[in-house]
Amino acid sequence: MQALVALAAAGSVAIVWRGRAVYVLKVATLAAAALLATPYLYTYDLVVLAVPLAFPFRLARWRGFLAHELAGIGLACLLVLIFPFVAAPVGFGAIPVVAALVVRRVLAIRHVPVRHRVHNRA
Repeated sequence: MQALVALAAAGSVAIVWRGRAVYVLKVATLAAAALLATPYLYTYDLVVLAVPLAFPFRLARWRGFLAHELAGIGLACLLVLIFPFVAAPVGFGAIPVVAALVVRRVLAIRHVPVRHRVHNRA
């Protein structure tokens, strides 16, 4: 199962990096995929989630938030915050939430006409 998730994460990184997504979304995809691909993850490793959360958040402040995007960011932050206090590994649930937010943002950018895209200003 871990190998399948790692291969899917690597494939999605390759697709996004070869595509026309803005650089900040490429970096966010790489950071989220790195967390999905690792077989061992500790609480202090979840700090890396700041990268795939911060870049799309910055892009969203510039271009506008998608529906339910702030709720997803809030859920991911809540899961990371309560992770040390709960017996279940709820912090790990933040990783797929953040990955889904990044993928959704990448797909939303793909539907913007080319003349409206700004590649170097994000």
